Amino acid sequence: MKTHLYGVDLISLNRLASLFSQHLNLGDVVLLSGPLGVGKTTFVQFLAQCMGIQQSIVSPTFTIVKHYPLPKGGELIHMDAYRLEGEKDDQQWMEYCHPSTICLIEWPEYLPSFSRLKVTQITFKHHTEQTRTLDIATDNGILAHALKTL
Repeated sequence: MKTHLYGVDLISLNRLASLFSQHLNLGDVVLLSGPLGVGKTTFVQFLAQCMGIQQSIVSPTFTIVKHYPLPKGGELIHMDAYRLEGEKDDQQWMEYCHPSTICLIEWPEYLPSFSRLKVTQITFKHHTEQTRTLDIATDNGILAHALKTL
């Protein structure tokens, strides 16, 4: 299912993160695409907060992967593949996404193997200086149904 959202501001992005937090399950993968500064990490921060993570969430651009324990068990994995451009063997990065994690991946276009997974893809685009346009595609039927309420 595909959803297109116009004029998404910070309040709307936080509401979207809240909706995602209620419908993501361990084993889910969310790919976050879009140019620098468009709000990918901000979405992850909002989502982590909605999932009860108390730690400060920062972009893992230099560490590539950050792990955050989820209060109800499992881990939230936040990966930034920006520095992996040209990586020949991207299979090693797939090991982070397994049944006991929720995996959020920024710059997934640098890890082609992830495009073959059943995932939720969010593409962020600048709309105005304060708002974004989001295209969301998901194979998660429960999330797809919830997105229809927006």
